[in-house]
Amino acid sequence: MRSITEARIMPEEVGFRLGIGCMENVFVICQLVEKMQERGKRLYAAFLDLDKAYDRVWRTGLWEAMKQ
Repeated sequence: MRSITEARIMPEEVGFRLGIGCMENVFVICQLVEKMQERGKRLYAAFLDLDKAYDRVWRTGLWEAMKQ
C-alpha cells in the first residue's frame, strides 16, 4: 500500500512520509492557513493514517452501505 500511495502523493500534498519531519509539515500547514486567511478563503485539510485506517474499517457495514 505504501509504495502505491507514495507514487501518487504530489509534493504539494505534503503527507507524513519517510524523510519528512513533522515540524516541516506543521510549518507548511501554518503557511497555508495564513495565506488563505489573508485571501479571505477557507482551507480544508484531511489527515489520514493509511496504516491504521484500513485496520479499523467495518467492512461488513461498508459493503452494506455501498449496496444501497
